[in-house]
Amino acid sequence: MPTGNEPQSQDRAGAARAAGGEAGSAARRESASDAEYRLGYRMMGVAFQVTTEVAAGAGLGWLIAWLLSGSTTLGMSIGGGVGVIVGMYTLIRQGLKVSNELDELERRKRRGPR
Repeated sequence: MPTGNEPQSQDRAGAARAAGGEAGSAARRESASDAEYRLGYRMMGVAFQVTTEVAAGAGLGWLIAWLLSGSTTLGMSIGGGVGVIVGMYTLIRQGLKVSNELDELERRKRRGPR
């Protein structure tokens, strides 16, 4: 017994298939966007790491100078300088890794879905 809903159900099925295709591409876009956010959060972590390395270098320099001579200014300066060098090394190394990962994401976006 026909109910008159057959054409509508076929239209809904076609719309669902079309929406499924759009949802699949949206999911791919979201996953690429999520990867970019993860890389951004990683770089924020690297910035925190660099800051703590500089502070740790200055603190260790201060402590060593205080234990050895009682004068803390020179040790803090040397320790801070070493901390800056270590921090810059970390920043450059991690920045290059993130840059390579972003380049890979861009290549994947240009290739499109497979």
